[in-house]
Amino acid sequence: MKTATLLFSLTLSAISTQALGAQTLPLTAKSWQTIDFNTNRTQKLSNSGGALVFDFPTAKSGLFADYLLFGFGNQVPLQGSTLSVTFAIATTGTPVFSGLSDPANTCPAPATTRAYFETAFSGEFDRWWANPTSYVLGPGTVTLTVPLTPDQWSSVYGKFGNYDANSLAGFQNTLQNTFNIGMSFGAACFFGHGVQVSGGTAQFQLLSYGIF
Repeated sequence: MKTATLLFSLTLSAISTQALGAQTLPLTAKSWQTIDFNTNRTQKLSNSGGALVFDFPTAKSGLFADYLLFGFGNQVPLQGSTLSVTFAIATTGTPVFSGLSDPANTCPAPATTRAYFETAFSGEFDRWWANPTSYVLGPGTVTLTVPLTPDQWSSVYGKFGNYDANSLAGFQNTLQNTFNIGMSFGAACFFGHGVQVSGGTAQFQLLSYGIF
């Protein structure tokens, strides 16, 4: 069964230990990491034409792409009102995106990707997914723009940042103490339990990621 613990430490090159405001993240492959929490394996990242790219694992491999993360190496405040991410998905054949890494994951929702950020703790309100802003995985180029307001992000158990005083405090704390930021991939009941493809291939191409 998939675990949902994200308390690994990314020792990646950070753009700054100061506030991230009105800046875009570097897309160099060494600054990012993918993770499959079921196997604790990563996907190979590379740069192509200015984009950060990786191939979704195939069903035959038994692997999943769960998260694509940039690690600051420290906890930094996100200063800005909006997160914006642009990416493309290039396919060959007619790949089917699946996120059924857990037999209990039986919800009807399709495979998606969405923005994500977390602080360096493991509490209920220390990890946040853009919700409802997301993209159903398939070929194309898209920009997702998400206000950094508590009503647009939900926690590990699906509570929005404005659900109550505790969730709001947790959301604000994570904004002020962000450790990792990036994208999550999932389907059915879970936003971040991973995606793989069958019947073709698919490549994720990150074109820009910033806070403004």
